[in-house]
This record gives sequence, structure tokens and C-alpha cells, in this order.
Amino acid sequence: MGEADCHNLTALVCDIAKVEIPGNFDVRNLNESLNKRLEIGKIMEHCPLIVWRRKHLAKKYGFKYVGVLPGGNGYYGRSRRAETDVERSVTYIIDDKKNKVKGLIGAAYCKQTKSGHFWSAWRGAAGGSPTWRYTRADSDHQGLSTEAICYGFGSNRILFYNSASKLYFYYDEDDGDRAFGTMYQDATVFDHNRALVRTQNDSIFLIDENGNAIKNFGMDDKAKLQQFSEGHAWLQVGGDIMLIDEAGSVQKRIDTFGFSMPRFPFHEGVCALPSVMRNHYFLLDQNGERKNVVNLNWDMPFQEGMTIQIGENQTRYFVDKAGQEAFPGRRFIDIRNFSEGLAAVMDGPDSLYYFINKEGKPAFDGYYRKIISDYRDGLACVQNIDGRYCYIDKHGKVIFYGKWEFDEELVSRFKYGVRK
Repeated sequence: MGEADCHNLTALVCDIAKVEIPGNFDVRNLNESLNKRLEIGKIMEHCPLIVWRRKHLAKKYGFKYVGVLPGGNGYYGRSRRAETDVERSVTYIIDDKKNKVKGLIGAAYCKQTKSGHFWSAWRGAAGGSPTWRYTRADSDHQGLSTEAICYGFGSNRILFYNSASKLYFYYDEDDGDRAFGTMYQDATVFDHNRALVRTQNDSIFLIDENGNAIKNFGMDDKAKLQQFSEGHAWLQVGGDIMLIDEAGSVQKRIDTFGFSMPRFPFHEGVCALPSVMRNHYFLLDQNGERKNVVNLNWDMPFQEGMTIQIGENQTRYFVDKAGQEAFPGRRFIDIRNFSEGLAAVMDGPDSLYYFINKEGKPAFDGYYRKIISDYRDGLACVQNIDGRYCYIDKHGKVIFYGKWEFDEELVSRFKYGVRK
């Protein structure tokens, strides 16, 4: 399917995918011999049809906003008829097959598990932790309730932190019970069934998803731990910064005299190591080796092969993985990471944002006051120069306007205690 087909869809799509779209859309170059469902599946992989579905559900159930549950397994909404603070904080899970919705009272965040159950967070009091609840999909009964900060979901485990006891613990994502009873002084979110923990007697362990110790790295009450990413993790024990793999084997040891722990884990195969003496960052590969002898002045993760750096007078510019300026001499007042091949940039303090491609050229003729979200599934959310919010496609064409679409998407990002 070519990109043009994403913006020219038929009533055939509406019939099969149950998507509400304008009647003047059509489809080109469809091979009639192909199975219709397979053809629609190909279109759905590349087109933001889910946006039209959300509009339809919002209208059908009277919601001011409809969001997509993580993994694309369903939808949630918030009512436009809410009058009180309590009503406004209700998140509803939409079961359109049964033509009903389920209210998760007070939920400011909701995540659906692989088994179809739900975890939801109630907003905490000012300065307090939210209350997390587990709800079975086949019952309206609210199960587990715990007041804690959620650090994230991974490998069917949820990492919580209790601010009163100052201890970390894990829950099973699917059954709502404690994954194992141990509580830790420090812990990381699981990734590929691996996590690093510091016990209450300050022993450092690599553990599996059942809490079993894979390797002991000794004792240190000041140890620093980092979550696994792309099969590797950093930890600092004693005077060593260590890069380990998922078996606990040390790939690299670095002395803390000249370097400090990386702020971000591996992303796109590379990680920035901070140099204490020179206040610079060195780009390392997953073997811990210096990659192309690249020196960075800011340790932002790479995204689509580019990272953002700070230039003179706090201007911004892009650097590629070879350590070269992507667009030599180009400096911007503000820039955002590349997403789906495009990045928003601003040239001057009084200028507007526009999008560039990976050649550094304007992607299309369009200028915007604000960039609300980068491109995802072919759409970016922006504020036009006339102050209106809208979604635009990758050609700058306005797909639709709609104030309900810009309520906070708490379901898609953590608002409570994300580890920096």
C-alpha cells in the first residue's frame, strides 16, 4: 500500500472496520482479486483509521474524549456530561461489542492486561500517592487497592513504590496479587524477565520474573541501578560502573573517578556515558566500546538515528550516530526529536514551528504555534497559527479539528513517579 492510499478510503473500509469516515473518501489501486479483509488489514497497518473510530465512539457514548488502551486492545473514554470533580475523574472502559461501558471510578490512568483485566489509578491528594486498583474484566468488583507510586509495567510485573515505607515491591499484572513477597530498598522495572534490585540489607541482585536471584553483585547502600533495555543494563557498585547483559555477565567496567552513570539506558544500540572531568558524553555501543569516538555535550537518547545537541547561545542542532552534524551549520531555537521521518523545528525566537525531513528540508508548507504531539500512525497534533488545534497528516493536510481530542491522554503515559 502506498502512502496515498492512507488518505483515500472506501465505504468498504467502513463496512468491515466499522470506522466512521467522510463519504467522499475513495480507494485507488485495489486489486479486486485480493481477499477484502486482508486488503483492509494492510491499510490499517499504515493508516490512522483509529482516529475516526475514536470520534465515532465519543459521539455514540457522549464522551468528550476517547483514548486507546495500551496495546490497542480497546478504548476508554471520559464523559462530557460530568458535573462534579468526582464525575470528571471517572474513566470508562468501552465494550462496544456489548454496547456498554464500565466505569473505573476516579481512574486517572488505566491499563488493560493481556488477560483483559484492568489496572487503574485514582488521583491522590495533593502531594500524595495515587491509589491503584485491580479490576477483573468479567466483574465490576474492585479488587486490590494499594496507595503507591507506579514506576512501570514490564514482563507481566508492575513495580510499585510505597512512599510511607520507602520500599519497592512487585505485583503480578494479570492476577492482581503480589508477584513475590520481598520488598526492596531499590528496584527497576522488569524488561525481558530481568530486573536489578537492592535488598533491605543492601545486597545487589539480578533477578528473574519470579524473584529468583540470577547473580549477586555484592553489597552497597549507595548502589545505582538502571532498567534493562535492549538486553543490557548499567549499575554502579562501589567504585565501578558496570555494563551487564541479561545473564549478569559484565561486559565492561568503568572507573567512577572519570565517569558517572549514564542517565538513559541503551536506545537504538547506543548509550551516552558522562565524563566527569570534561563535562562531555561519549557514545558507547552495547559492548561498552567507544563508538566512532563521538563526543556529545548532551545525553539525549537517539531517535531514528538522530540526537539533539546544545550549541552556542543555547541553540539546538541534530547529530547522527557517526558524530557528525546532520545539517551542518543549521541552528534552531527549539527542535523536537524525529518521529516517522519528520521533526518540528523553530528558527527564531519570534518564529513558528515547521516540519523538516531527514535531509533538513521543509517537509511541507505549514507553520504552527505549538506542537502538541509528534507524528504517530501518520498524524501529528498541532496548534495552528489561528489558535485552533488539529491533527495533520505527513503532507500537512488537516485531517480534522476537535477540542475533545486534546484532553490529557493519561492512558498512554505515566504521570506518577516515572524514574528520571
